[in-house]
Amino acid sequence: MSHCHAIVVVSRSGSTLLVTSHGIEIKKALQSGEETFLQLGKLSINSDSGDIAPSIQGLPLSCGALRLWNGKWRSCYRSLGQTIVMIISPSNQNVYSSLNLLSKAVRVLTSDGKVHEVPAESVQRKFPEMYLALDALVASYGSLHSTPCVTEARCFLESVYNPSSQGAAYASKKAAQPSTFKPSYKVSRRTLASQAKQLGLMTFNSSPALSSVRPVPGFELEPKQQQLLNGEDSRALAAAESLKQLEEAALKEESAKKGEKGDPFEDIFGPITDAVIKPAASAMDAAAAAAKAAAIPTPARPLLRLKETWRGETEGGRLLHCGLDGVVTWAEDALKDPPCPVRFSLGAAAWADADVKEALAAAQRHSMATSLVPDDSGAMLADGASSRMSPLPILLRYHVPPSPRMVAPVLANVGMSTQPVKDTHLCALVGVRVLVNQLEHVAYKSMTVTLTLPVMLCEPARVAPGGASYDEAARKLTWSVPAASMIVPGGGGHALSAAFFVPVSESDELTTAAQTIVAEVLVEGAPGSTYTGTILHQSCQNSEPNTSGWNAYITACPDCFV
Repeated sequence: MSHCHAIVVVSRSGSTLLVTSHGIEIKKALQSGEETFLQLGKLSINSDSGDIAPSIQGLPLSCGALRLWNGKWRSCYRSLGQTIVMIISPSNQNVYSSLNLLSKAVRVLTSDGKVHEVPAESVQRKFPEMYLALDALVASYGSLHSTPCVTEARCFLESVYNPSSQGAAYASKKAAQPSTFKPSYKVSRRTLASQAKQLGLMTFNSSPALSSVRPVPGFELEPKQQQLLNGEDSRALAAAESLKQLEEAALKEESAKKGEKGDPFEDIFGPITDAVIKPAASAMDAAAAAAKAAAIPTPARPLLRLKETWRGETEGGRLLHCGLDGVVTWAEDALKDPPCPVRFSLGAAAWADADVKEALAAAQRHSMATSLVPDDSGAMLADGASSRMSPLPILLRYHVPPSPRMVAPVLANVGMSTQPVKDTHLCALVGVRVLVNQLEHVAYKSMTVTLTLPVMLCEPARVAPGGASYDEAARKLTWSVPAASMIVPGGGGHALSAAFFVPVSESDELTTAAQTIVAEVLVEGAPGSTYTGTILHQSCQNSEPNTSGWNAYITACPDCFV
């Protein structure tokens, strides 16, 4: 098991284009490739709704590594446009060998010059050449370079199609030579630097003792003021500070002498001091701030929207992670109106918990698009020019952490059971149980339950309740539940199931594939309401009730069987 590798080439649609292996069973290599593709799909759809610039839906990294089958195998992958190249190897094997083999396999696939894009049609069209070149690369334990592998594959194909050519003579001469494995130990410094740079792009699991170490600089940083000022500027600053200290000391001595005389009208005709100027200046500043706040124009309709999103994750019915995020953004049609500033504020409901009030008090506002109104009222001002930005920025964001006082709006659990049918097939029953909590002050609109199935479970033979839609390309089964039937009387939940028929010979693979089943539940709240009761106040001439909304999103995974 010291030299075991497998090369798997998969398209973005999930179809396997090419598999070659040395020391690993083809079946395990195919299963590892499918598992890698599923994990990459899960990583690509997990995007934070509060990001100011959310990432495009796609693969999370162009190059990386994943642990498969409970840490027994490692998959090093690299994305080449519409194809993904994977190197399957044991987890205890040196990762440099997989990285070296991955770089050479990429060079073989990009031998025609298209470095950034390798379409699936190109691999299928040149399948004999690609297969022979990658097979020679795997059989040599990565000691051969990409050019000899491609040359040998082309000469072999030429000898098959045209036996009288020079390629046939080269292939016969190569076949007469005994095959020996000669590892090369001559590595230049440039090669090591490039491999170390590629290794930095990959992700690996480290021990808790190593990951808990925090990097601390070995020297003290200079103050920011000393970094900016050097030479004469720093000396001038020091002289100004000393002069200021002397002036303050002289003023204190003079005030002490006046206090000893006890004559309050001694300097009645003297010069006006700062004590008289400062109250008048503060009053003028307050009046100017009030006039500036009153001069803010009022838009004709509300241009801001408040959206709350509750996210949770369950495994085997246990709630692992949850939290609520609220964001204030511009409306989608805000670009139609001329840009103007909008004054707004957030208010908590009377029945809101203390955690919600603390979250609103600690809300984070956009540094460039949101500013505080200078009248000490706690209101904020959304810059109208920022509505011309693309994408529209998040003006304000607050986060409510999980607490015992906040009840989860929805809970879900997914599982699978098998039952023999005759002697040749098994009936796999995949079930999802969803519980929507009936809470006061909370209004619901609809619920959508999506079940992501493994590759070996094709179109279901039967679903309950009926009316579910099945997407064969994405392997997703979707139910839609209206608001009238979301709440089950008596505190019960919804039970949704689907039946599949699988051959008995694939029972072991079915048990492993059951761990990849994922149920996603989306609960949409009624327009104009929020889950925490937070109210968005904004200045406008005509009010609209549907300026707020909320939804709850939970991901359910089955409990680990092994």
